This record gives sequence, structure tokens and C-alpha cells, in this order.
Amino acid sequence: MKHALKNLITRLGYSIKKISKGSNPYSVQKKLISNTNPIIFDVGAYDGEVSKKYDKIFPTSQIYAFEPFPESFSLLKKAVVSHGNISINNVALSSSFGKQSFFINGSYATNSLFATDKESENYWKKELLETTAEIQVNTITLDQFCERNNIPHIDILKLDVQGGEYNVLKGARNLLKKKNIKLIFMEIILVPTYKGQKDLRDYLDFFSEFGYDLINMHDLVRNDTNLLQLDALFIANKQ
Repeated sequence: MKHALKNLITRLGYSIKKISKGSNPYSVQKKLISNTNPIIFDVGAYDGEVSKKYDKIFPTSQIYAFEPFPESFSLLKKAVVSHGNISINNVALSSSFGKQSFFINGSYATNSLFATDKESENYWKKELLETTAEIQVNTITLDQFCERNNIPHIDILKLDVQGGEYNVLKGARNLLKKKNIKLIFMEIILVPTYKGQKDLRDYLDFFSEFGYDLINMHDLVRNDTNLLQLDALFIANKQ
């Protein structure tokens, strides 16, 4: 989940819970990656905070950060200008190559390739997800990007694209079939928020098909009655 959205969620009265003390998702990933020069993809990089966090944890890594929204991309560019190992890309990862509509919302941290679901108001404050504009952005699949840039594998794939995570994974089928992505750290929204979003069962079925196991969950976001979203960590199994 993006740091800015976390702060806003907290201010609006929601609670963020961790599964257990000491279960820091980045510490867990550090323990699972043995590669001394890991390749990390930060998809939905927003203002660059997570990219910089990965750079601090993995100082000899190569990080590819993706952010399609021009204003957020400008923030990202400024944030990582002194980080020579972070490559920034003003494009959205999805299930196809081309152009797609991109919806700009009241909080830029909730911008998405998916339109806001009317039912979202039952779970989230209206000002978070109210759409104010629609633009066109360039899209590419993860498989295509890696092929064009001669990237044979990814150690960590971080996904935070506001309901569009399933489409990013669909666009990475070749990499997933070969287990060329080791860890996938991603946000999963559990309540109706964006039109066309997938639910937890869809992700579990998808990862089971490709031989990935759910090994941890972090940063559970709740209101008074519902679990709204969480961050999940999947790993390629050894079979």
C-alpha cells in the first residue's frame, strides 16, 4: 500500500493492523532473497518512497519503478534523482500493449486503470475515490518489458496498482510459467472498490496454477466491521 494512502486512511479513521509483531514485510523479503544484486520491480511507484526503501535494504539492487500518472511521475523523478540504480518508467503495466483510460481520483494514491465502483462508498470515504478526470496512458505487459530490456528474471515484484494487479500478473504469464519471478509482494483489495477488480480467491487460484505459495500477509486495513485490504507475499515454490 502506498505510504501516502496509509497516512490518509489513518487520518480518515480506519485502522491498519499487522498480523504479528516484528512481521515487517521488507525484513521478510530481505531474508528470502539471497541474490546479492537483486532485480526489483516497483509497479505503482507513486512518489518513489518504496523504491527508495528497497534501495536502502538492497543497496546493490537494480530497481525498475513504474508510474503512469504524470504528476506522480514528476514526484518519483525528483525523489530518486540521486539513486543511480533506480530506473523510472512513465508507463502502466497491464495485460496488453497500447493505451488505456486512467482514472484520476480525489486522492492521487487511489488513481487506477479501473473506474471507481459505486459500492466503494460503503467502505471508503468518498473523497478518496471520487473520480475527477480521465486521461490516456501507455501500457505494456511485464513479459514485453522484460523481453525488450533483456531482463531474464525478477527477484521481487511489488504490485500496488489499485485493483489492476491481476492484469499485471496476466501480462507476466511467461515469466511466471518459468518461475522467473521469485517473490511477489502485492496489495489485494477485499471489498468492492474498483469496477472489475478480482478478489482474494481469484489470486489464490491464479498463483496455484503457476506454482506460487502465499507465505505471509501484512498491513491489514479495517473499518469497524470489514477487512478492507491487505498486502500479501507470494513465493515461487520449489516443485
